[in-house]
Amino acid sequence: MIRWRGFSLLTLAALLLLTVPALAADYEIWPGDAWPVDKPLPEQNYIYHFMDNEGFSQSWFILVDLDDGGLITASVLTSNIGFGDNNCGVELNWIEPNGRSHFVRGDIDSDLLDASHDSFDIRIGQSYLKGKYPDFKFVVAEKNMRAEISFKIELTPWRPNGGRCYFSTDREDYYYFTVPMPMARATGTITLEGKRTTINGRGYMDYSFGTLLPYKYADRWQALRSL
Repeated sequence: MIRWRGFSLLTLAALLLLTVPALAADYEIWPGDAWPVDKPLPEQNYIYHFMDNEGFSQSWFILVDLDDGGLITASVLTSNIGFGDNNCGVELNWIEPNGRSHFVRGDIDSDLLDASHDSFDIRIGQSYLKGKYPDFKFVVAEKNMRAEISFKIELTPWRPNGGRCYFSTDREDYYYFTVPMPMARATGTITLEGKRTTINGRGYMDYSFGTLLPYKYADRWQALRSL
């Protein structure tokens, strides 16, 4: 597999697949100049965005390839789609080297959401995602599992050109994508039913948001990541 600056072309190809119907309609796919790979992306590109669009949703996806052969995937999500605004949730899946999987999910009331307007700091219930380049921290505390993971970024945050794919000629419906953490060293602990395990590995995180109602433009929405 070909990699560029730690960002797998498989990830990019998967994102491009999402835009194929749009290409036929002459919509705009990541217009703008290429972002310099040696220039860190300002955190305003991946902090919490406050929007009241009916179709607005945003998510941070985290992947940790563990040194012991295990894997962690996690996500933080807020959405206006459906009933109410800023519906939010967190998910974490820890796969041990033996293949055993531990999954927790929390659907959390928007009253327990606390996010900064000008820095990378999102708190949902007892879980949070925060930091300042090059140091991020992610904590998930749900049910019988708690994960605390610190990241030291090794590759600069990046986005494809302007970061947006426009799905309407008036540019009101769009999808935004950026990679705040293409590659990082990850250290931390996972506590499951009172038993604590130390973890080490390589981390990845992307951030995306959209202002479009998915059913208007897609029958399926798929994304692949590779580290």
